[in-house]
Amino acid sequence: MKILKQKAEPTGTISIRVPASLKTELDALRTQCNDAGFDLGGSLTDALVKTVKQIHAEIAHFKKHVPATANGMAKLN
Repeated sequence: MKILKQKAEPTGTISIRVPASLKTELDALRTQCNDAGFDLGGSLTDALVKTVKQIHAEIAHFKKHVPATANGMAKLN
């Protein structure tokens, strides 16, 4: 049985602008999650990690399959 735990990766803070209605909803969810003992921040972080990985995959696919023009911009049909 392991007793010692690895240190988590250091964290940082980011700020993003979202519609006011979404902020209101997230504030309410944070309160509900805290009251129920859940970690909304951790859940949102996990979702963001998955989203970033998906974006990287889509960019790689795009670069591989969409030819660039002379000005470096991708040519879309």
